[in-house]
Amino acid sequence: MVWKFCGRLIKPLVYHLSLRTLLTVPFILQLGVVTVVITGLSFRSGKEAVDVLVKQLGRETSDRIAQVLAMELAQPHSVYQTIQGAIDTDQIDIEDFEQLQCYFQRLVKQDNGVDYLLFGRPTGEVLAVQQLANGETVVKVREGSIPERKTYRLDRMCDRQELLSTQPYDARLKNWYKTAVEKRKPTWSGISISSYPYLNTGEYFLYAKPVTPVARSTGEILGVLGAEISLTYINELLKSLKVSPSGIAFIVDRSGAVVSSSTDELLYQFDQDKPKRVQAIHSTNPLIKDTSQYLLHRFDNWENLSSQKQLLFDRHSQNHLVHIAPLTDNHGLDWLVIVVIPISDFMGPIYTNLSHTLILCLSALLVASLIGSITAQRVINPIKKLSESAKAVAQGEWYNRVTLRRFDELRELADSFNRMADQIQLSFSDLETKNQELERIDRLKDEFLANTSYELRTPLNGMIGLAESILETASVKLCEHTQFNLSLIVSSGRRLVNLVNNILDLSRLNYDELTLNCKAVELRAIAEVTLTQCYPLIGTKNIKIKNQIPSDIPLVCADEKRLEQIFYELINNAIKFTDFGCIVLIATRVDDYLEITVQDSGMGISEDKIDRIFKPFEQENEQIAQMYGGLGLGLALTKRLIELHGGELHVVSTLGLGSSFIFTLPITDNVNFKESKSQEERISDLTQVSSMAQIWQPTDCQNEKHKILIVDDELTDLQFYTSYLNSGDYGIISAQSGEEALDLLAQGLIPDLMVVDVMMPRMTGYEVTRQVRLTQSPTELPIILLSTNNQVTDLVMGLELGANDYLTKPVSKDGFLARVKMHLNLKSLKLENLRLATEVEITSRLQKILLPNTESLPVIEDLEIAGFMETADEVGGDYYDVFLQDKGIIVSIGDVTGHGLESGVLAIMVQTAIRCLSYSQFADIKDFFTILNRTILENIERMNSDKHLTLSLLEYNEGVLRLSGQHESLIIVRSMGEVECIDTLDLGFPIGLDRNVGTFFHQLELALNPGDVAVLYTDGITEAENLDKVHYGIDRLCTIIKSDRHQSADEIKTAIIADLKHYIGTQKIYDDITLIILKRKAIALSEG
Repeated sequence: MVWKFCGRLIKPLVYHLSLRTLLTVPFILQLGVVTVVITGLSFRSGKEAVDVLVKQLGRETSDRIAQVLAMELAQPHSVYQTIQGAIDTDQIDIEDFEQLQCYFQRLVKQDNGVDYLLFGRPTGEVLAVQQLANGETVVKVREGSIPERKTYRLDRMCDRQELLSTQPYDARLKNWYKTAVEKRKPTWSGISISSYPYLNTGEYFLYAKPVTPVARSTGEILGVLGAEISLTYINELLKSLKVSPSGIAFIVDRSGAVVSSSTDELLYQFDQDKPKRVQAIHSTNPLIKDTSQYLLHRFDNWENLSSQKQLLFDRHSQNHLVHIAPLTDNHGLDWLVIVVIPISDFMGPIYTNLSHTLILCLSALLVASLIGSITAQRVINPIKKLSESAKAVAQGEWYNRVTLRRFDELRELADSFNRMADQIQLSFSDLETKNQELERIDRLKDEFLANTSYELRTPLNGMIGLAESILETASVKLCEHTQFNLSLIVSSGRRLVNLVNNILDLSRLNYDELTLNCKAVELRAIAEVTLTQCYPLIGTKNIKIKNQIPSDIPLVCADEKRLEQIFYELINNAIKFTDFGCIVLIATRVDDYLEITVQDSGMGISEDKIDRIFKPFEQENEQIAQMYGGLGLGLALTKRLIELHGGELHVVSTLGLGSSFIFTLPITDNVNFKESKSQEERISDLTQVSSMAQIWQPTDCQNEKHKILIVDDELTDLQFYTSYLNSGDYGIISAQSGEEALDLLAQGLIPDLMVVDVMMPRMTGYEVTRQVRLTQSPTELPIILLSTNNQVTDLVMGLELGANDYLTKPVSKDGFLARVKMHLNLKSLKLENLRLATEVEITSRLQKILLPNTESLPVIEDLEIAGFMETADEVGGDYYDVFLQDKGIIVSIGDVTGHGLESGVLAIMVQTAIRCLSYSQFADIKDFFTILNRTILENIERMNSDKHLTLSLLEYNEGVLRLSGQHESLIIVRSMGEVECIDTLDLGFPIGLDRNVGTFFHQLELALNPGDVAVLYTDGITEAENLDKVHYGIDRLCTIIKSDRHQSADEIKTAIIADLKHYIGTQKIYDDITLIILKRKAIALSEG
């Protein structure tokens, strides 16, 4: 795709280049490309080598630093092990500070990397021995309870000399002591800043302090050993490493403070006269600062740098390699070693090599350019001779030939050119003969077209005449519908006659056979007559036509018939491309001519398309032709007729604002003229038919069964589709454009079906369908598309846009009506299904709302109640209810036969009736069920339904159960485990099955003792099936109740439902599941 695009851009440039350039420049460009590629590859390979080298250098430097530091920082812990060994073997007594002082002096003088040792006791006593840079040693000691540490100089015999300084000091408050005691193992206490007053330098030093507790075997801490490692030593170590000319190495701890660096910057700053460690991001060294800020920006904090990393970051447009390596040990040391190397330190030789490569390549390019120029000159000169000869042949000099004195491909080209010239001379002679034959054939074609047009005019005129005669002379007044159909025949016939006349006139004009019958003509009168013909063309458009031609305008010399034709074509064109606004006719005198203007406020014409609209069979563009129709003959014929009168036609147009067609006609001096028919008579003739050419609309369709909206821009098609539908019980609304149809829908029209023509101007049927589908689905408003196109792609496009059907014109009446009825029936069925689904959903919601939930179950002092119901996927007929009455409760449970809407509604009616009757407090249970049965039965008969239900009532009051009605067995599990199944078959009769059933109902009284459980249920539980189609059964239900009888009512309910769901598995539930648990609370025993 990219290559094609580049090719389209380059081709126009190549076509304008000379042959010398085409021969020379590509050669030079190839060498230039090779130069660039070689230089680039050389630079790239060098840079890659440098990158590898820098990464390896960073890694090796970091590893070396880590290795050396690991050895140095491990030495204090080795010394601690030596001291601990001496203590364990009783070589030294840590209680004897004089002995310990001498022992420490010997250790700091050894070459073990430790020049400062200290020991602190839990009592606060401290002993520290330090070897100074000059080789002397000092001792810092605090003895007794006075919190002062005194510093003495030690001689070689380990005797204390003069007192150097005295400072307040308590080791127990120091971080190194507290850290060792807290962790109780060798560790690092962090980095401290110290100055030594006895040195009189005023300088501060940074020290890392490894510490270790000294303890007895029992775990009692005897003290803490510590050492100070000067970070100045680590600085010198980093400086001794040669990273790169501008590279640095530095170490930071996890707080981001600088531990050491290979630079000369101080590792501390003063804050209110107190020394404070320097954070890496605030370092005075720009490279350390920038590197630290980059790392923090990328990793958020120093803690996230937990492994070795190599990174590249851009600083001042230069790449820097950053190598990060954590430095840790087994005693809690956690530092980061960071090495930063600028890549530019190693790029010098690469740039030198690059400049040498460029010089060599440019030299080769210069030499190649010179050779290419010489070669091009030798090729171009013979081609110039060929070009001159070709120009001569093109100008008709057939005998011009080319002669070259060389024996290469150009000689062959010259010979080929000479042979071609001979062939052209022969072909040209043949072409002249064939052109004469083609002109003769074209004339025969035009004559055939003219004769055919003449033959078409005869039957058309007869058809129009007969229709007009019927309209004028019918003895019995025709109905409005028949008059309208006849007027459509006249209107359609005249359209065909006008088209035939235009074709015939154009053929005559091509051969100058059209003659004019010119005479003095009154321009305004002709315009009025033409306007009368054009008014019906306006239709429903909001357009006003103004004739502003003055009545005293001079007469013009013109053919009256042709002048009407000119006006008609221009005004018709203005109406076609103007949707609203005004069309004005203006005439003014310019010298010996009248300048007539037909001005409209329509869509306008693009400036580059003005010349095209005056060519026969062409329009502004294909989109305009598709939207507005027509053959493109009107303006072409009009221009030729005006020119035949000696005038001119031109257009002034602004796209989107309108157009002005301006033409001129010569003025005549002859003022004596006589019209063949008066203006009033001619207008009257035209009005007779045009007045009937209004769209016939059917009567009010508010009471019709179905409303159908027909959309077609062709009045004739609109009429016969309306005639088809008038035979059925349909209300018909018509629209002559897509915009009008959408306006009707926007104004609230709700049709049952739309019939839409595809090929309509401005807005096609496809676009109408797309707009309708934005708000209404195919189910809500079916759409049938009509078109003369019968291609599969047209059908697919219509259906993809949302049409329900696609018919190809011409359409038979039976086929059209069958499709209409089919889609109306489909819509009705879909809407009915939607209505039923909505009713089922509403009933299901009502059923769930009316069922008591756990929170709304009544509370009885000595009774636990738990209820559960799960409806099936369809609206089921199970129902239960629990409500208070006096000091007890009434539980009702029922199961309506079948499922669906009627079952759900019947369950709701039963619940309402039972509550009403219960609140009336019937003493006789037979009367209660008799009234209930009669009420439900009458509703069932009114519903014309065959539904009925089983129903049981269970009353509880102070430990007594009263059971009545026919339903599933009542299960009672006694507190000791006995199971009783109470059959209800003899306690009642199905509700709603028969009218006189009162005698079947009885009441059974049962005791419910403390700890007893009573269970009511529907057959959705006992008849539930597993994957093997085996019922759950009452025995399994009793087993679960018995095993969980000591639990609460709610826990028993949960256990039953869980076991039931496990038993069913993945089987679909086809029946409602209803369960009610009643458990008599146990009597609490009083103490004593």
